[in-house]
Parts: sequence; C-alpha cells; structure tokens
Amino acid sequence: MRRVSLFVRGEKQHRNISIGEGVLSILPPPISYSENLNPHEATVDWGGMVQCDDSITTGTFDSGLLYVKDFIVVSIPAWNMEHKHQIQFVTDTWLDDPGPVDRV
Repeated sequence: MRRVSLFVRGEKQHRNISIGEGVLSILPPPISYSENLNPHEATVDWGGMVQCDDSITTGTFDSGLLYVKDFIVVSIPAWNMEHKHQIQFVTDTWLDDPGPVDRV
C-alpha cells in the first residue's frame, strides 16, 4: 500500500493506494518444534511473495507538505486481523545466494 499525504491549509489529506499484491501460506513447524508450549500462546510461520505494479518507480520521500510512505499490509479476514508495516524500497537487489562471488 502506498500512502500519499498532503498538507492543505493546515489540514492533512491522505489517500491509500494499492500498489501490488501477494499471497501468504502457512509454513509447517520447524523440526525443532516443541509441543510443550504455553496453551494460551500460539505461533504460526508464514511464507509468501509480494509483487509491486510495474508503475512503481519511486520510493518513500518527504518534502514537508507532501510525503509518500509505502507499507506491507498483512490482512487475514478469517481472523479479522490486519497489520501495516512501513517499508522502504531500495534500488539495490538482494540475493539469498549471490553465487561464486562470495566464495573463496
């Protein structure tokens, strides 16, 4: 989600825009998982991927009266849960395994 905010005559106006989508899936418990957890607590591991629209060419910025912030929004309607976490897009790519460059 992208939030564009503008201050006009001392009042803040903002609009939220969907800039991509993704899908989450529940991951199985790790091998080291213990059944001896507190029965009032539960943990779930999630995995997934988010794809932004091709139109997204700029990231977060703040010019004082106008600012743009980007968020990952996790929504699970069956649990009536939504969580927003601010992110910042960067131009550097990150690879889990960059290949032989990191090997000596």
